[in-house]
Amino acid sequence: MAIIRANREKVTRDSKLVPAVHGKGNSIRFTFDQIIGQNEYLQQVITMCKKVARNNSTILLNGETGTGKEMIAQSIHYESNRSEGPFVAVNCAAIPAELIESELFGYDDGAFTGARKGGSPGKFELANGGTIFLDEIGDMSARAQVSVLRVLQEKQLCRIGGRQSKPVDVRVIAATHRNLQDMVEKGLFRQDLFFRLNVVNIYIPPLRNRRGDVELLMNYFMEKYKNILGRPQLKISREAIQRLLSYSWPGNVRELENIIEGLVNVVEGEIIYPEHLPQVLTEDNANFVSVKKGMTLKDMEREAIIQAVKDCAGSLSAAALKLDIGRSTLYRKIKEYEIDLEKL
Repeated sequence: MAIIRANREKVTRDSKLVPAVHGKGNSIRFTFDQIIGQNEYLQQVITMCKKVARNNSTILLNGETGTGKEMIAQSIHYESNRSEGPFVAVNCAAIPAELIESELFGYDDGAFTGARKGGSPGKFELANGGTIFLDEIGDMSARAQVSVLRVLQEKQLCRIGGRQSKPVDVRVIAATHRNLQDMVEKGLFRQDLFFRLNVVNIYIPPLRNRRGDVELLMNYFMEKYKNILGRPQLKISREAIQRLLSYSWPGNVRELENIIEGLVNVVEGEIIYPEHLPQVLTEDNANFVSVKKGMTLKDMEREAIIQAVKDCAGSLSAAALKLDIGRSTLYRKIKEYEIDLEKL
């Protein structure tokens, strides 16, 4: 779930903006042409992804849940020279630890009680010639980490219960919402596997750092679900829009889409008002307003800059990203508000 590049033609069509691209694995539903957002950092991410898509290097996608890591992974595959091959996605957190090795590497006939006659290929075999997307790799068991490391190093695998290794040509794109470096330091993730995965590290920004894209995405999802549910007259009031714009979006783009879909389903009139919004938005916005009560807009902006610089340990580049403004704009405002960085 992430960012979808919306233009007038695509927004008025149905939810399937492009046909699925089918390989021997999962179908591709997303491409770079569908990614939307005017945020400067997001555009840099897209540019970087397009560049690295041309080669076969391993990629590690970092980002919170709901920011669109699988969408980015599918887009990279579609842009690569492996696009005619399969794209196979695996949610490492959803597979029990005792089953993940058989899921990833397959098994031979008689490998264990209940094994399918003739054996079964694993996800790596199914992805041969294409791309395997290892989502939530930070939740992978230590034993499976060893096996994945071996495949990355040796470019071959051995099924559970098998005696012969077989070559496998797979590009690995891994993703996580966890801090793998921190997990390595705590002994929770293999350092050697982290180094193998961390060839190209791409961070996908959360929606709260892309405030300028919230309304763009909201309008897209409104049109999408109005078309799907046959509610062409439904509109959203400016007051409700303001509540949505000031919400912190901890669930990122996925949360935004789910809320809009729910509103289009349940609101009976032709206008969505603030009272129709989920309670979590009302509570979040109440806190948002009370913190700034009695402050001028300039006071609020100055305080936001100071807080962002503190949160980012003095890094102005990171603070600019957090505030969703360019670095030159941040420098200008620091000078304008006479903020003494040495005292922060």
